[in-house]
Amino acid sequence: MKSLFKQSIAGMAVLSLVAACSPDDHTLSAPALSPEDLVEGIAFSITHDSSNPNIVHLTSLLPDSYQIAWMTPQGRSLGKERTLKIAFDGEYEVQMGVSTRGGYVWSNPTSFSINDFCADFVSGELWEYLAGGAGGSKTWVPDNGNYGMKQGFYSCFDPSAVHADMLLKDGTIGNWYADGKTWWEPANGDVGITEDDLKGEMTFSLAGNAGYSVTFTNGISPDQQTGIFNFDPDNMTMSLDGAEIFHALWADDKSEDWSKDLQVLVLTENQLMIANYRSEALSGEDRCIYCWNFVSKEYADSYVPGDVPDPEPVLPDGWKDDISQTVITSVKWVLSDQNPLDWCQLDGTLMNGWNSPADYPDWLGTPDTSVYGDFSMTLDSKDNSAVFAYPDGTSVSTTYELDDKGIYTFADNVPATSVIGWASFELDANNGLRIMRIEKDPFGDVSGMWLGKRDPEKPEYLAYHFVPTAGSNGGETNKGYVATLNFNNTSDWTMVTGPQVIVKDEGTYTASIDVTWTAGDPMLWLDVNPLLKDHPNADVILKDIKIDGSSISFDDSAVSRCIGDDPTIYRRYICNPWGLASCFPSFDVFHPQSNAEVTFEVVYDTGASTIE
Repeated sequence: MKSLFKQSIAGMAVLSLVAACSPDDHTLSAPALSPEDLVEGIAFSITHDSSNPNIVHLTSLLPDSYQIAWMTPQGRSLGKERTLKIAFDGEYEVQMGVSTRGGYVWSNPTSFSINDFCADFVSGELWEYLAGGAGGSKTWVPDNGNYGMKQGFYSCFDPSAVHADMLLKDGTIGNWYADGKTWWEPANGDVGITEDDLKGEMTFSLAGNAGYSVTFTNGISPDQQTGIFNFDPDNMTMSLDGAEIFHALWADDKSEDWSKDLQVLVLTENQLMIANYRSEALSGEDRCIYCWNFVSKEYADSYVPGDVPDPEPVLPDGWKDDISQTVITSVKWVLSDQNPLDWCQLDGTLMNGWNSPADYPDWLGTPDTSVYGDFSMTLDSKDNSAVFAYPDGTSVSTTYELDDKGIYTFADNVPATSVIGWASFELDANNGLRIMRIEKDPFGDVSGMWLGKRDPEKPEYLAYHFVPTAGSNGGETNKGYVATLNFNNTSDWTMVTGPQVIVKDEGTYTASIDVTWTAGDPMLWLDVNPLLKDHPNADVILKDIKIDGSSISFDDSAVSRCIGDDPTIYRRYICNPWGLASCFPSFDVFHPQSNAEVTFEVVYDTGASTIE
């Protein structure tokens, strides 16, 4: 009778869930349920497979309209059902979660038992790679960036990245990246990884049970931890019990969890990339994936670097003429007032991608033109002379050579000068700088040049961002601006850009794009580049918006005015998937099947900034 009473109460709780949510709604209001409502036998079931009791089926008993999540020994997943394949005997716990408007509500942990060992579930290539196969073990050490695989121990990816997103960079044996979801791949020193961080190790063992041990050498306590691990090779997820995944000290207090809900992004014979998640609450930054890059200890101990030439920057055809000029041979270069320096990989790839002073981290400082604004470098290709002018009014004259690889070698060393915080402009030990990248404006003229000083110890450059001063290109100081209409289907994040429209003066222009909406919330925006560079108080006023030839009604004042990917770009975010303007009834009006067109007016000076 008591059991019947408990089941009746629980059944009433489930019925209340149904009443609290319409059949098409996938979430509940926050007060609609509690962990006590989500009990085994009523809200979900745990069933051992009849053919193999080491296979466990988790099934939601709630209506299909609910969004269900599972927290299991093998990681977190979404879906009404989840199947676990567990090799070792022992007691295990699972939790079921239901999405509500206030976040997921999770059941209390529910236990189940596995009574026997199943060798089939620890056999196969991935188990061999991870732990040496049944009865074996394998030790992993941090990738220090010198094993021919990753650039270092840490990579940062979008929080949605999973194993299926990982691609191998062409021409490498282990430089995996998350396709379209790679945020940052710094060198160890650039993110605070120390030598002590690189001395630790972790071991996965299949001798008797799924054992795990880790040795921290960087101050994380306790420094010796042991436990068990659960690995799901089908979903490439993992969890640990009794120990944490090895990680760097700088991230220790910024993560959601160091043991549960781990993603195995890459696993090969000699390489392991395993990830957890940064906590917004603990870090003060957006959620992202912390990916920790390892190599097997056996591989590390026997690794001998091959005689492989360092990658080099690839400069565009005609680059010497571009930077030297043919009419006016003297070009005066100054450091950018937006992003005067960064770090580059050996191939010229920017390692941080800072675009404005606000992007720079606290550990470096904020660019301040009062510090470096009066520093300049004037190069004259007619006689290969160079003049460096300094903020204190002094100058140094010398000569230079420029080889076919883009390496400047100056006849004399020149004084260093401060740029940001502790970072200064200076030549390398050979009085040289290397061209890492050349930037061009929409008209094909050189608008910037990154010169790199090679680090004597690490495979990277400290790169200085120089821009030519007005008039140095020997042509018009203002050729106009380039307007483009852009569209993106957020279902696959494929961006399409329409034909360029040249804005020569104030007036009315029309930009268009041939595009077909397929799925997901659409994005439609207009860029005028680099309008804000010359006219910080400019305005771009929308006059007409047409989708497939038909005008749609709108309120220009309600549509976002902002800067683009570069702070000199004026952007009108016509259809913003993160906040549709109030003048539009829904995203459905931005589902073009053939074409979108925007007519706009450009005003150079309104007396004040119009950027919101």
